Amino acid sequence: MKKLIGILLSAMFALAPTTVLAVEADLRFNGDYEFKAEGEYNSSAFFAGNEVEDGAVVHGIDFAFGNEIENKGSYEYGFHAGNKLVTRGNYEKDLFAFGNEIVVAEEAKVARDFYAAGSKVEIKSNIPGSVFVAASKIILNNVTIGGDLRVAAGEVEIIGDVKITGAFVYNEDLNVVGKDTMVAGEIETYRPILLSFRWDNNFKIIFAVLGLASSIVIAVVFILIAKRFFDCVKEKAASADAKYVLVNLGIGLLGVIVVPVIAALLTATIIGIPAALLLLFAYVIAIVLSVTVFAAFVGGKIMPKQGSILSATIVLVLMAVIGYIPVVGWMINSVCTLIGFGIILTSIFDKKVAQKAKIEEPKEVEE
Repeated sequence: MKKLIGILLSAMFALAPTTVLAVEADLRFNGDYEFKAEGEYNSSAFFAGNEVEDGAVVHGIDFAFGNEIENKGSYEYGFHAGNKLVTRGNYEKDLFAFGNEIVVAEEAKVARDFYAAGSKVEIKSNIPGSVFVAASKIILNNVTIGGDLRVAAGEVEIIGDVKITGAFVYNEDLNVVGKDTMVAGEIETYRPILLSFRWDNNFKIIFAVLGLASSIVIAVVFILIAKRFFDCVKEKAASADAKYVLVNLGIGLLGVIVVPVIAALLTATIIGIPAALLLLFAYVIAIVLSVTVFAAFVGGKIMPKQGSILSATIVLVLMAVIGYIPVVGWMINSVCTLIGFGIILTSIFDKKVAQKAKIEEPKEVEE
């Protein structure tokens, strides 16, 4: 129990914006003004700072967060968020960018799709796949898009020769500047529904995006810190059946009820109060991280060849979408959380059994 609480505390403190922190060469946080990310990583990497110059080679997902970010390394996937973001990097697959000002420079190479959300997004490099952008203003500067261009924006400015092989899909109230120099395979318009100018709808969208982003960040940090634990979760997922899921659902439901009761009983004595507070603290953190555990479990089941971070991120996105299903959405996500909590509780017991086996085995050899 102490070791599990230690992992949970580490995950919480790792999120604090303090000075430099490194965990297995995969995490880099920096509170200084400038921060350079270099080197080669054979897994996903997480970089954060005020000004981030990301020139690393990442054979996985490159997470970069900061006020001003410049990406010029090589990555499998890119997931960047900041106030001002300029990318000149090489992406073997997809690029996801979120910020106030986003620029995809001419030197940048994105092998597949590009997803962006911001105030101003400028694309200067060819994109072989499709482009999905939500922004106040979008600038297309002498580019060729191999797939579709789907936008939700106030204005799109066309500079030079712009070619869209697929369809150009945009909101019907969009202002397109320089449309005559653009060539598109097909043009489609739609009537905005969610992206209205009413504050309540915009607030819901912002809240949903921030909620999903925070869930992904928590998942990435926790998976990187507790890599061995999630490797075990992935191994169990490969052989898990419906009975295993139902058992963990039951244990999770029982744990949600029993743990607060135990904490309440401990407060009956002065000596038990500190233990009760520690138990409740671990309880709350475990509930929060149960979503990550469930996402990693399902990701390991349906995408066994993918890394834990990528598969868990995809499942978290799916859970966010499911959450918006009327009536049953929150019920489904609640059940998922209980299953994740059950897996955490059962893992405590499994770990003790494994440690006991390791202690007893040498004794038999000595005899």
